[in-house]
Amino acid sequence: MRAGYCGPIEIGHEGSARLRPYVEGGGLGRERAGLAQGARADAESRLDMHRLPGVAAVICDSMVFRLFPFQEAAMGFQKLTVRDLVGSFYLTVRDSSLADYYNTLSLMQSFLRREQWHQCVTGYYVNRDKDGFRLSYFAQSSSAAEAEITRFVAEPGTPSLRRSAPPCGNVVFSKDYGGDELRFRRYLSTYTRIGLDIMQNDLHHARCLFAFFRLNIMLAKEAFEPYLVPTFERLSPFYLSMSRPDRQRFWEDFSCWPNLNQVDWAHLFVNMVLGSDWINNQLERFHTYRGPGLSIREINCYTASMQLTIDEDWTPN
Repeated sequence: MRAGYCGPIEIGHEGSARLRPYVEGGGLGRERAGLAQGARADAESRLDMHRLPGVAAVICDSMVFRLFPFQEAAMGFQKLTVRDLVGSFYLTVRDSSLADYYNTLSLMQSFLRREQWHQCVTGYYVNRDKDGFRLSYFAQSSSAAEAEITRFVAEPGTPSLRRSAPPCGNVVFSKDYGGDELRFRRYLSTYTRIGLDIMQNDLHHARCLFAFFRLNIMLAKEAFEPYLVPTFERLSPFYLSMSRPDRQRFWEDFSCWPNLNQVDWAHLFVNMVLGSDWINNQLERFHTYRGPGLSIREINCYTASMQLTIDEDWTPN
C-alpha cells in the first residue's frame, strides 16, 4: 500500500517490520527477493548494480501516517565547537525495525523542538543504525542533556531509552569524512533540523524525494539544490530561517564533501530520511558512474521491500 503522510506508524497486532541483513552506518545486505525481474535486470545492466548492495530488506506490513502541523524554527548552532562533548542515546518504541525507527522519530519530534533541549546542547543529529533510532548530541556539559532525556522518557507515551553512550571529549567524527571537524559537525546538525521538518510535514514525499535523489539525481550528476530546495522551502521552517551564508554553506557541504573516496556526506541525509542507503563496498564506483539516473519504475524495484512505491506521476515540487 502507498505510505501516506507524516506522523507515527501504527502497526496492527500481527503487523511487524522486519530488517534483514543490515550493516551499521546505513549499508544494506544483498537481499533482492520479490523484485520485478525485468525492471531489475534492466536497471542492473545500466548501473552495474551487482557491485552495489541490493535493496533495503525492510518489510513493513502496515503503515498509517497522521499529518502534523508546522513547527516554529528554533535556534541555530552558533555555539558549536570541536571541543564539545559527544554523547548518544538509543531509543525505541518496540524494536529496531524501520517502522519502529519512524515511529520513534515521530515521538521524538516534540522533544527535539523543546527550548530546554536546545539549551542543553550545541548541536545534535539523528540517524538509524543497527540498534535502531540514535540521537547523538554535542554539548559543553553532559549532565544537563542526560537529565533532559531522562525526564522525557519518563513521560507517558514516549520511547524507551534502550541504552546511552557516555559523553566524551576529543571525538573526531570527520576522520572518515574528509577531516574538517567543525564543518562536519555543523553539517550534521543542519541537515537533521531540515530532515525533521520535511519528515514531520510530509513523510511519504520526503521518502520519495530522497530515493529519487539517490538513484536518479546523484547518479546523473545533476545539481542537488534545484531539485531539493522547493521541498525545503515548502516544508522546512528551519531551512527558511537560515541566513543566506548558512544556506550557501549547507549546499556546499551537502554536494561538495571533502573526499570522494570516502563516504559522501549526502549519505548521512539519505540514511536519516530512508532509514538506509545503497552503499557500494567500493565507494568510488557510486560516484564515478557515468550515465542516466534510474527511472521511477526502476527505483521502485529497489524501494519495494521498504514498502515505498513512487507514483509514476510523482514530482519533487
